[in-house]
Amino acid sequence: MNVRAMTVAGLVMAGGVGVAAAATGSFSLSPMSGYMWRGQYYSDEAVLQPSITASDDSGFSINVWGNLDLTDNNNAFDEMGALVTERKDEFTELDLTLSYALPLEGPIGLTLGFIQYTFPAYSLSTREFYATIVGKTLLNPTLSIYGDIDAAEGLYGNFGLSHSFALAEKLTLGLSASIGYGTEKYNAFYFGVEDDLVNDVNAGATLTYAVTEKFSLAALATFTTLIDSDIEDGALAIGYDDTEAVVGGITATYTF
Repeated sequence: MNVRAMTVAGLVMAGGVGVAAAATGSFSLSPMSGYMWRGQYYSDEAVLQPSITASDDSGFSINVWGNLDLTDNNNAFDEMGALVTERKDEFTELDLTLSYALPLEGPIGLTLGFIQYTFPAYSLSTREFYATIVGKTLLNPTLSIYGDIDAAEGLYGNFGLSHSFALAEKLTLGLSASIGYGTEKYNAFYFGVEDDLVNDVNAGATLTYAVTEKFSLAALATFTTLIDSDIEDGALAIGYDDTEAVVGGITATYTF
């Protein structure tokens, strides 16, 4: 997810009239073994996923994220519905995310945001508004609701739990699990299944080493599976290689 001249954009959004709020940023680069998103297995071969983010202390953030296929194996379709397989060294997805974390005190955190998705390999784009509620308590329960206002016109919800452990002074282990749900219109658009269903279940682990105060390396792996038989059949019918996978990789992150 996303930015470039976004440091400036973040300052403008955060500052309003008067002095702009202090901005920070980060850049990450993730070589991954594949790309699976909300149970949709876009590629089971190597991809590269860069991300750059700018944020300020008032709660605004802007992010640019991309997925670059490193092989010709991906599940892309043109506007006529034909499978496209020759996308090596091309970006199959570019996303722009704007978000605002409300300055709430107490046990609940709330973030509101907007995501612009662009799929060059699919010759389409769409956009979502979303809200994420986080419980500031044991296992960090998180509920996110995404509302597509363009191509899909449906809702996707995700409930997750996570926890991190300090294994050593600079070494942290993070564990997470989540479950996703799609409404009828959402599932019809992405899977060709016209029903409200629980779609995907995910479990992940991330081992992060803080090389310096500003640079870190993380090894990560996530298992994802589609759990509804109709959704599984729909995914296979439109060309996905599989309905479950373990995707792993390494993320290098620099903050500035």
